[in-house]
Amino acid sequence: MSEETTDERETRNSVFSGQQQHSQLPQSRPPSELDIDLPAAGIPLPSLGKIYDKEPLKDCQELEIKAMTAQEEDILLNRNFIRNGTVISKLIKSCLLDKRIDVDEMLSGDRNALMIAIRALGYGTEYVPTISCPKCDTSQDFPISLDGLPIKELDLEKVKQVEMNTNQFSFTLPMTKKTVVFKFLTGKDEERILKDEEASKKKLGAAAKDAKISTRLANAILSINGIEDKTLISRFCQNMPARDSLALRHHIDNNEPSVDMSHQFTCQNSDCGHQEVIAIPLGIEFFWPKSRV
Repeated sequence: MSEETTDERETRNSVFSGQQQHSQLPQSRPPSELDIDLPAAGIPLPSLGKIYDKEPLKDCQELEIKAMTAQEEDILLNRNFIRNGTVISKLIKSCLLDKRIDVDEMLSGDRNALMIAIRALGYGTEYVPTISCPKCDTSQDFPISLDGLPIKELDLEKVKQVEMNTNQFSFTLPMTKKTVVFKFLTGKDEERILKDEEASKKKLGAAAKDAKISTRLANAILSINGIEDKTLISRFCQNMPARDSLALRHHIDNNEPSVDMSHQFTCQNSDCGHQEVIAIPLGIEFFWPKSRV
């Protein structure tokens, strides 16, 4: 596969650039006058396929999706999918043209790129979440254009991959000097973390501990100084010096391939006018835009 420049990849990104290509999807029956020519598009993967070791994702730089239909809207409203945290996986799987792909094994960042593209192709690129100003707490509409969100590609010059085509990267903690091998979280990891949090809340109620930092680190870390025991890793994450924890989290966040969801916010309250770079929220309004009929 020939190497491409970032500009060339952005040009090919028909959804994020606001362009759409129409593709007649395969039919299992003779065509009729009620058949619909659905929009489809090729979506660049932030990971460039460099963390996958099996086809069809290995070294895959682009995946094709079809536009959402009423069938995908049914998925979004499925209470069981919502309850068990699988609704996004089901949606992505339904829209992917290559049905061989295991959506749960994909990086969260690759899934985010597909999710945003599916929404943009289905409902358009305008997204208007409601934001509360971090300073004055005034609620306000915050219109953004999804086709302006940049893709943050995996840069193997900035992160040390343990072995080619693996989701394994090494990092030396600055304070304890221990060598950590970590991975970027997958869809399966995110769903497991969500289920564990919900189970803890149901069992312990208000007494449940909010341990998001240590929990996410424990799921991301594969080994510490060669030790792979998950119980020991979890204990280490709970007692890790804050300096080491912060350094590792920054390293992961800065190098994780994904879509850059940060955006410049300016409060519309004339008495405030606060400005800050915020992370764009992906709430229920993301797939159910306010302008829908």
